[in-house]
Amino acid sequence: MKGLIPAATRLMPVMMLAFLTLATVQILLQLHVSPQHILSVMLGWLTQAGLVYAAVGTITGVLAFSGVIYEWRAAAAERKLAAGGRRRRKPRGWLMDVLARLTNRAALEDMLAKQDRVTIIDAGALAATLRGAEHLVEALGGESATLKSLGGHPETHILGESFYSQVPIRYGDYVAKVGLEPLTPALKALTGGKAELHDKPNGLREDVRRFIAANGGEWAFVVQLCVDTETMPIEQAHKPWPEEHSAYIQVARLVVPPQDSFDEFIEPRQDDALAFSPWRGLAAHQPLGSIMRVRRAVYEASAKFRLEHNGCPMHEPAGLATVGA
Repeated sequence: MKGLIPAATRLMPVMMLAFLTLATVQILLQLHVSPQHILSVMLGWLTQAGLVYAAVGTITGVLAFSGVIYEWRAAAAERKLAAGGRRRRKPRGWLMDVLARLTNRAALEDMLAKQDRVTIIDAGALAATLRGAEHLVEALGGESATLKSLGGHPETHILGESFYSQVPIRYGDYVAKVGLEPLTPALKALTGGKAELHDKPNGLREDVRRFIAANGGEWAFVVQLCVDTETMPIEQAHKPWPEEHSAYIQVARLVVPPQDSFDEFIEPRQDDALAFSPWRGLAAHQPLGSIMRVRRAVYEASAKFRLEHNGCPMHEPAGLATVGA
């Protein structure tokens, strides 16, 4: 397990490249750019500069093939010398010698040998880049769920947002997805409003604390009932349920009176003593689908690891006083 995390961290740039590739494909599809059009454009480029591409491709292929042959011969020579108990500098042909000088290979190998193997990604800078990309997509009339999920969502006030479950739950004898939508005019006025989060690591918490202390809040609890498992599948969490088949219906209200929503003395104790899981609830509201089944095991393992390392065993709270409230 110790070796898995550094390995996964080193692969993060590759994973990000894959996600950005998927986002690019999604953008092209939303802009109604057909694969045939993309292929025709690429063929047009090849036609206009065919000789240049052919020359560059040939040179690149020759250099790559030469490099493979060099490494193979050098490795064979090293094994032969090692078998005889001798070592000497690896042979290097004129081509590889030129390439080594052009790329300063010795200095590069020395730097790679000394550098930390763990790649650290600046989450803030990455999110800013993704937000810029999403803004550009929206300016062109599109929208990318992939960019938003990776951190490209605009910095808006969180209390003005509507939240919906990505996966369904039991709703008594029915199956449904649930959501929370702002209900009061003060909350609705925050929808789409920009949040000033630059150099504010706790900016969202501070905004929420100020608003709730002054206004409280009221949200509509809505449900979308499953009426057709073909168009509203339970096991395919990525597929939206069409609202034209089953609209969201308000079934309750969540009312929060004005109050101080954060206490810096109580919060650490609550963080250590409480654990969240979508499976903590009534059997009538049991989570459904493969994603929820995976979350059950992952959340339990995460809570167990955190509580063991904090030296605080899991206790079911008997009341607010047991968690410091």
